[in-house]
Amino acid sequence: MASTSRRWWWWPWATPPPFSSSASRHHKGEGWGLGGPALVKAVGWLLLAGLLFRVLCSFPSSTSSPEISEGKCNLFDGEWIPNPSGPAYTNKTCRFIDGHQNCMLNGRPDMSYLHWRWKPYECELPQFDEVRFLSAMRNKSWGLIGDSILRNQVQSLLCLLSKAEEPIEVYHDKEYRNRRWHFQSYNFTVSLVWSPFLTKSEVFENENGQSTSEIQLHLDILDPIWTSQYETFDYVVIAGAFYSY
Repeated sequence: MASTSRRWWWWPWATPPPFSSSASRHHKGEGWGLGGPALVKAVGWLLLAGLLFRVLCSFPSSTSSPEISEGKCNLFDGEWIPNPSGPAYTNKTCRFIDGHQNCMLNGRPDMSYLHWRWKPYECELPQFDEVRFLSAMRNKSWGLIGDSILRNQVQSLLCLLSKAEEPIEVYHDKEYRNRRWHFQSYNFTVSLVWSPFLTKSEVFENENGQSTSEIQLHLDILDPIWTSQYETFDYVVIAGAFYSY
């Protein structure tokens, strides 16, 4: 049964890290790719980190750092700094990164883009605690609604949480766009709801997924894919991303 006190947050875009743009088509190493375009993944990481941090701070803990528990801190006012310890996960440690998202396996020769972390000016952002998060979310459900950028963030979330427990996929549609995972020990559910435009849309594609006509958007009608089920979740994350051409 979903909680009646649902939580809604909006997070702004932040400055991307200084990633290297070099790449090679001939590299065949197994790699440490985090997946997806570097800029999109970086922004996704920051937004996801902010949301998870906000959720964790909603629950008391005797191990909270003094920097966070005293005063205020704008998590989105900061800078990217070198992180010698590297990422929290890689394609070798997380099975939720698809092959086409593996940057190193698909030709990226450098690994410098993996060694950055976000540092707020006013405080120290602690390392994500997957056990504490899952404990806080016991008997809860998350619904994440959006497009492929949000899907990347869901994969990042699953990679982080799988360090504590591997979730079981309990549902997917024919196209694997709408999916649901369950963390049994915590009775915590993560649902990915595919709604790339958030409004009702008509997409015309052939059997190969290639567009055959312009997409028709009905801006006065929300997409029933998500409006028919968002009230069943305890927490809802709605993507607000944009594309540049």
